[in-house]
Amino acid sequence: MPVTLSDNRKLTDFDLSVLLDIVTHTLEHYLSGAPIEPLTLSDYPTRLTVPGACYVTLTVAGKLQGCIGTTMTQMPLVQEVQRKALGAACQDQRFTPLVAEQADELTIEVSVLTPPTSLPIESEAMLLDYLQTHQCGLVLQHGSKSALLLPQVWEKLPEPQQFLQHLKQKAGWSNDYWHDDICVSRFDVESAQRPFHHRQEEKS
Repeated sequence: MPVTLSDNRKLTDFDLSVLLDIVTHTLEHYLSGAPIEPLTLSDYPTRLTVPGACYVTLTVAGKLQGCIGTTMTQMPLVQEVQRKALGAACQDQRFTPLVAEQADELTIEVSVLTPPTSLPIESEAMLLDYLQTHQCGLVLQHGSKSALLLPQVWEKLPEPQQFLQHLKQKAGWSNDYWHDDICVSRFDVESAQRPFHHRQEEKS
């Protein structure tokens, strides 16, 4: 089921399915060693070729295998999805690159982000209070460190304290870290996921 926390949904289920097709096509070429050809923008609806921010998430047997994305709108959405699909497969340094043997248990997910909105948070207690009623995506940034969690993470970490601690750990901070100059931003997503059906080429 698509996940959307935005009040103004811009993408249809068909749009999200097209983006998942791009992820599938990219991973099929990556796993087979075939060249990944640039997308032809005229093949896609205009609403999918405007600049967009996205994350692509890969899980194998329910465990995270790769998650790469951006909050910046720098290139057409379909091209960004293709780049992030490849990145999730082989550029997430937390994991070894995806291999063909994992394809049967692979699930793909694409998340299209709204622009992050700065929150006027003055303390950790204020942020935790906000998160009690807003299960949104969150970005923390201070100095050279930052971290982001998608709204879908609330499904596994339903308590604000858990969610925030996981976000701090991802940034490389201790669980009790806080600074008055921490920048906090929220965002929403429209996302969809499905099993990846890797088709092995038949040999004659």
